[in-house]
Amino acid sequence: MKNKIIIFLLLIFTSLCNAKYSPLLISQLIDNSKVIGIGEIKNVEGKQISVLFVELIKGKLANRTVKINQFENWTCASRWTNYKKGQKIMFFLSAENGVYKILGSGNEGELPIQGKKTYYKSLYGGLDKDSNKYIVYGAKLYGYVYNILDVKNGILDYISNKLSFHKIAKQNNTKKAKIENPFLKRLVSELYTEIYQYQ
Repeated sequence: MKNKIIIFLLLIFTSLCNAKYSPLLISQLIDNSKVIGIGEIKNVEGKQISVLFVELIKGKLANRTVKINQFENWTCASRWTNYKKGQKIMFFLSAENGVYKILGSGNEGELPIQGKKTYYKSLYGGLDKDSNKYIVYGAKLYGYVYNILDVKNGILDYISNKLSFHKIAKQNNTKKAKIENPFLKRLVSELYTEIYQYQ
């Protein structure tokens, strides 16, 4: 009887999460962001972080140091670790009335950086059989690792040729298209498996 109750509660919990949380794909992060940039957390202040941007990939900022609302953990999703000074992140941000927010209800809009590597969190965490477990800033992150240059170039290529990449994904033509950039391959693969496969 106890097992049946636990299973029942898990099913309800899963249904609630699925109803409220649909992860953003790489392409959606790029499309929906007002600003994409690489920054370092300089201060954690209540529910905000102060970030110094060293590079912008998309959009403009009046000042290189910006206050950003922290992603707040909730029932169905959490940041892989706590915010700390010194964390270097590629941010995908929305902006409304001068308030910057991180995109994604599952914290998809933060790609941590260590050295020359960027970590992209799997849409489905440890349940994704293709993902790997990494230790990033002292905590576990399930996902994929890419050379930072591939990520930057991939974002710029997608912005310049968005329709072409959607066409490749729609036709499930990744191999024929010979996409060499591994980050762009992930982008196109997500478009196919999450959007076009069932159309």
